[in-house]
Amino acid sequence: MEARMIKSSEEIARLQEAARISSEIYSGILSSLKVGMKETEVAALMDYRMMQAGASGTGFDTIVCFGENAAEPHHSPGDRKLKKGDFVLTDYGAKYKGYTADTTRTLVFGRATPEQKEIYSTVYAAQKESMLLVRD
Repeated sequence: MEARMIKSSEEIARLQEAARISSEIYSGILSSLKVGMKETEVAALMDYRMMQAGASGTGFDTIVCFGENAAEPHHSPGDRKLKKGDFVLTDYGAKYKGYTADTTRTLVFGRATPEQKEIYSTVYAAQKESMLLVRD
């Protein structure tokens, strides 16, 4: 499929639906997280929920990382089990009629420590600064 800078109204609608599906399933995933779940279990649950919500598939392999794995770019979900206080990173996207959303979210499962809050703030500030540079 050819990617173009200018999208038709139909293409925009498909992208919006893919994004809606991706966004819709996230809160349900958060409420489903339990201590002891494996990264692979959460990734499979996310894929299933996207399909239930109307996706034709996933745009790419769903990434779920717990704890130290959240610092590894494009980590493949494994048998790491969720613990209280873990960083949880998800990178996923619903596919709808050939168009894909790409959503990345990071949270702390439970209460964030001062160190985690500092890490999060530092990364967020770097992201905001880099976005300003891209737009100029």
